[in-house]
Formats: sequence, C-alpha cells, structure tokens
Amino acid sequence: MAKVAKPAKRRLRTRRSIRPVDQLRRLSPRAFENLIYDLLIRRGLGNVKWRTPGADGGRDIEGEFAVYDFSGATRPERWYVECKRYRSAVDWPTVHGKLAYAHNQGADYLLIATTSSLSPAARDEVSLWNRTQRRPAIREWGGVEIERYLSADPLLTEKYGLSVTKRDREVAAVPLLTTVTKVMHQVYGESYLQGEPTPALEFAAAASEYAANWLNGRGSGTWDSHSRLDVDRDLYPWCQNDKQDTIGAWDAYALRATLTAVRFFSDMDLIKLTFSRGNPQSVLIHVTPGSLGNADRALSVICTMANWEWSVLPRGIKIIARANT
Repeated sequence: MAKVAKPAKRRLRTRRSIRPVDQLRRLSPRAFENLIYDLLIRRGLGNVKWRTPGADGGRDIEGEFAVYDFSGATRPERWYVECKRYRSAVDWPTVHGKLAYAHNQGADYLLIATTSSLSPAARDEVSLWNRTQRRPAIREWGGVEIERYLSADPLLTEKYGLSVTKRDREVAAVPLLTTVTKVMHQVYGESYLQGEPTPALEFAAAASEYAANWLNGRGSGTWDSHSRLDVDRDLYPWCQNDKQDTIGAWDAYALRATLTAVRFFSDMDLIKLTFSRGNPQSVLIHVTPGSLGNADRALSVICTMANWEWSVLPRGIKIIARANT
C-alpha cells in the first residue's frame, strides 16, 4: 500500500510589530523635540517656549504649571525640560550638567524627557538629590511614560507618523469638532436675531472648514496654491493689517479658524494683525489677554494641528510658524 504523503507544514509568518518606543527613536532629534513641546502643552504646561540651543545643539524647553491650593489661590511652578532621544540610558553627568542652568533660570523642576531611561546610577543620584529638597527637583519622562501619554493622544501620534490605524487621523480631529458642535448650539439662537454672520457662526464655519481640510491631508503645517493665504480673498472685513507686503506664507484655513476663535472668545469687533516675515515668520493678533475667556483649548488644538506655536503676550497673541525640519 502506497504511503500517502503528509501535507507539508506551513510556516506561519508573523509580522513583527514595531514598538512605539522604536518609532520614537526613528524620529529626527528636531522632530522629537517638537513632539515633546506639543506633548507638554497637551498635558497642561502653560507659556511653553524654546530656550537657546545648548552645548549639544539641542533645544531646551521651559514652561509654567499652575498649582492650586485649598483656598483656590494659584502659584506658578517653573519647569525646565531637556529632550534626549537616546537608545542608551541617560547617565548622571548628563543630568547634572543641566542642573546649574535650570537653577540659574529659577526653575522649580528639571524634567528629563528621553526615549530610553535614566541609568541605575543616575536614578540613585536623582533620588539623593530630591531627598535633600534641593531645587530644581528632578523628574523623568522615560520611553515607557511617553508611549503611555501618546497612546491617549491620537492627534500627536498622527502628526508625527506614529499611528497604527487609519482611524487615528479622524479621531485626532474630534476635540476641534467637539468644540465646533458646542458653538453651533449658540449659533442657532443668534442667527435669528441678526441679519449678518455672528462671531459664533463665523468661528463654526471656519473651524469646520479647517477640520475638513486637515482630515483630507492638508493644513498640517504645509500649504499649497489653494490653501495659501490671500489677503483680499481670505481675511475678514474686521481684520486690520497695515503692512500687507510682510504677510508671508500662511495656511488660510488654519489662520481663519484661529482669527475667528480669537474674535468669538474675546468678543471684539475689530482685530488688528501685525505680520512678520522673519525666520521664523509670525503674526501678532492684537487683543487684550484678559478677554480671551476659554479660547485656550481651541487655540491649543488649532495650533497643534497647524504646527504653530502660540503664546500670550501683553499686546496680544503671537503665532509662530514652526519649521517642519
């Protein structure tokens, strides 16, 4: 009787998934710094700004975090952040080298944000430093912590190419669309009382237009012939700009969403703009900072999507177009 050949065993091929921390390490040093900058803002750090590049060529970050006590009073904590896109552990001399500068800047905390972790020896020294209650206190964001924070923030995972599903881009726009939905409840009541578009209606229209373009792959810090700002076509009648030759290249959809958000939350009739074509280019939106109300969340989402930096100054809000490379 002839033997029946047994079917050959099929070798199961498993697709090796790339760990998020490995994806972080594939980012350029500048992209990793930008990611940490955005993550700090998204997690509540205020007045975030870059410091002069250090001896290693990296850009340092500083910001403030409001701490509330039982009475409701607040005090700002100054945070100094050092970004280290390392594969090997961060040693104590590297950490210690940043302490003097952070101390001279009056920082309360020095945060080491790294794709790896502190070495065991560095952890021992950090614990000793913190136990003596010296300032600045040292904190760590290791690769594991950064992964965890990013897993809850699809906007940043999509922006920096760390997404694992195609739905991440849609989910990333949800915060902005949620804000627009809330505004629309007010639009219906106001539109019956006035014969021209209200600030709420203009903001809802501009924000939804930008969200739609962002979802289609435009408006993420780049612009084309269609989306580039044209003064006569895109700026509103209530925008005043005296130096039109210094405007530079801006994404029209993102800027319209920003301007209408500022006008809606500040309740101003006219808004003056001052453009600068420096490197980087910027625009100052003249508005009383105390009148902005709840504009922070809307501006945070819009500027993160557009790859812009924004800060509140005594003269108004300054928007800076961040370089992608």
